[in-house]
Amino acid sequence: MGSDQCFSRLNSLEIKALIYQKIGHQRADTYFDQLGKFLTSRISKSEFDKLCSKTVGRENISLHNRLVRSILKNASVAKSPPPRYPKKSLYGDPVFPPSPRKCRSRKFRDRPSPLGPLGKPQSLTTTNDESMSKAQRLPMEVVSVEDGEEVEQMTGSPSVQSRSPLTAPLGVSFHLKSKARFSTYNGINRETCQSSGELPDMITLRARLEKKLEMEGIKLSMDSANLLNRGLNAYMRRLIEPCLSLASQQKRAVSNVSMLDFHAAMEVNPRVLGEEWPIQLEKICCRASEE
Repeated sequence: MGSDQCFSRLNSLEIKALIYQKIGHQRADTYFDQLGKFLTSRISKSEFDKLCSKTVGRENISLHNRLVRSILKNASVAKSPPPRYPKKSLYGDPVFPPSPRKCRSRKFRDRPSPLGPLGKPQSLTTTNDESMSKAQRLPMEVVSVEDGEEVEQMTGSPSVQSRSPLTAPLGVSFHLKSKARFSTYNGINRETCQSSGELPDMITLRARLEKKLEMEGIKLSMDSANLLNRGLNAYMRRLIEPCLSLASQQKRAVSNVSMLDFHAAMEVNPRVLGEEWPIQLEKICCRASEE
């Protein structure tokens, strides 16, 4: 007897799949549970015979016998376990047939593009322009598509859409060119608190808030702006005073207060920062580490 015949394996996975196909998943799960108990000597042979006949049916006993024989043979002669995912189906045909390379027609680049002349890569059209970018000169790469064809594309070449002017999606405004227009609000200087070193006056604060809320049709009274400004002033004082106190204890000029001093003061009493103090304290820590 040849060596191939001696050490050939029986594909028990195919038999197992056939059992699932014949009797259904629920009955098959019950059968394999019973078979496992029998193989581990948790139930006797007579008990298993009764359960097996009832579960798989007498007409499928032959499948059970094939499975048991395959398990015993593989355990006795095989040197390695079977492949986890067999390459052939139950009917012997390959699961994924090879792509018919010899039957392919001409290359995709030789076919007329449904997008018109703009759909063809720039390197395929005759041009005298010497200012082509490096990305457009890169070699072709082959990418696969769903129908199995090979399409040659330019590596790094911009798509047809990227050659057209950039437009924002429907319902989304695009303000790259409009930053300069909003540098002032009706002649109001947008100097930030960080650059000026102080809170804005009530008129400026009210104008800025009204500009932000005009899309919602909300008006802001002078009393509201005054109340907000007073609240900001009290909040900033509550943050700055511990920092100044800490700097004075180190016998330094108040003007030399650093971000590290502010960080140390906030770590002593972080709840001064408000409800979201863990997030704010982390931001302060990151800012202090940069200095």
